[in-house]
Amino acid sequence: MSGGEIWFYLTLFVQFVVALLGGYYVFVYTVGLLPWRREKKAREERFLRFTILIPAHNERDVIDRLIENLKRLDYPSDFYKIIVIADNCTDDTAEVALKSGAIVWRRYDPLKKGKQYALDWAFKRLLEEEDFDAVCVFDADNLVSLNFLRRVNERLLSGEKVVQCYLDTKNPLDSWVTKAYALGYWISNRVFQFARWRLGFSAVLGGTGFSLTRDLLERYALGLTSLTEDLELTVKLNLKGVKVGWIHDAKVYDEKPLTFRESWYQRLRWMRGHWDVALRYGFALLKKAILEGKLHMLDMFFYAISPLRILLGGAIIFFLLLSSFADVGMGGIHTGGFLPFWLWVSISVWVWLYPLVALIQEKVPLRLFPYLFYLVVWSLTWIPVVVQALLSVRVRSWSHTRHTRSLTLEELTNLNFKRS
Repeated sequence: MSGGEIWFYLTLFVQFVVALLGGYYVFVYTVGLLPWRREKKAREERFLRFTILIPAHNERDVIDRLIENLKRLDYPSDFYKIIVIADNCTDDTAEVALKSGAIVWRRYDPLKKGKQYALDWAFKRLLEEEDFDAVCVFDADNLVSLNFLRRVNERLLSGEKVVQCYLDTKNPLDSWVTKAYALGYWISNRVFQFARWRLGFSAVLGGTGFSLTRDLLERYALGLTSLTEDLELTVKLNLKGVKVGWIHDAKVYDEKPLTFRESWYQRLRWMRGHWDVALRYGFALLKKAILEGKLHMLDMFFYAISPLRILLGGAIIFFLLLSSFADVGMGGIHTGGFLPFWLWVSISVWVWLYPLVALIQEKVPLRLFPYLFYLVVWSLTWIPVVVQALLSVRVRSWSHTRHTRSLTLEELTNLNFKRS
């Protein structure tokens, strides 16, 4: 086989991969831009008893704001309690939390550091000591919309067992990195989480702002060991036939890293955990999807292997650049392939257009749209992060992201960049 023939078939293979994955995600993203799916009505009207867990490691600067926020939720105060897990703290996080009105559980274990161990410890203690219907998990730096528990209560009473709420950004304009984070989350909330829920697939737990019932906690949430315990729990639930619901109008505001360096280490931790989950559960997801013919399970498989897809995307970008320099076909995109060039152009245009439509639907001010440049640059840096994570996947050390953005919910809401 000549070099030209090898190049031709390689080009066809790349086109096939792009068409398969690209076409699938274009379909999913498009669904996310369509009108709301009708929610199921609650089967009964009553107040579930919630326990709110907040794992906190040296979070004295922000923990009081979250507790004050949670104490004002639009939900009867007798039906929920707030517990802060002061995890291996070396500051006065516990004292600040107590003064703010929360229950504090102190945990000291220098050999098992990290959110996954703190939650596992708290889950076990919770099941032994507390009487509750469902648990909610927040990060210490969060702020929460006041309708959070009311909306979660409605959805759990409608029959869902686990729900994830809208993940927003507490400090979207602090630096070019937080601008990239914010835009990425605003887009993905619409075209990733909302789209999957609308299709009847599973949303993905985001580590904060989620709730699950006591029976799921007892059966599936114990013994999580990944650096991304939220993804591990999502996959375990899906393998047992439990989909994660999505609530688009109850929001959790999360503080994002200010610098690129902090962002790198946070994403490195995420990707190490993601590789870990992909290697442990990927085959089981694919097997179940094929044997049972469940499309939502295949979708979860695609998400579980996201690090591999990122590497594949990087390889395709490199190949297309190489093709253009080699002057193959139409810039390396169409070299006698199996799909017409006009279709490639249409898909490419839509891939660039849908983020703009998503941002408009999320009511993001037009003046923030130029910051999409930051998102593109930041997104490309995922490729080396994923490579480093793969090469160091056995590293289980947990890196703490320092939080200092102390705001009240009113201060956040009154900032001119917020949407209604």
